[in-house]
Amino acid sequence: MSLLRDQLPNHPFAPPFAHAAQSLTTSLGDISKRCYYWAIRNFLHYLGDQYPHINGLEQLQRDPHILTWLTGLRRHEPPLSSNTHAGLVIRLRRLLEELV
Repeated sequence: MSLLRDQLPNHPFAPPFAHAAQSLTTSLGDISKRCYYWAIRNFLHYLGDQYPHINGLEQLQRDPHILTWLTGLRRHEPPLSSNTHAGLVIRLRRLLEELV
């Protein structure tokens, strides 16, 4: 897999999310792995932009952090396809479950 595609933003959550992704994608193909890393990058960029003060997983909450990320996906310009939107949501959910 390309190093650039695996590269995550400089964020305190990057290491635990990367570990969760490695755990989840052990038996998956390259495209699936890239999709998980894309979901992580998308979420971490959002958190870094909107909530730069969040620096521990214990501070992450459903409302407002995840719900406003979901709202932002719906307002994305150009609009995301239904498959892209669903894929991001499902992958982030799986990653969060793995982190728990």
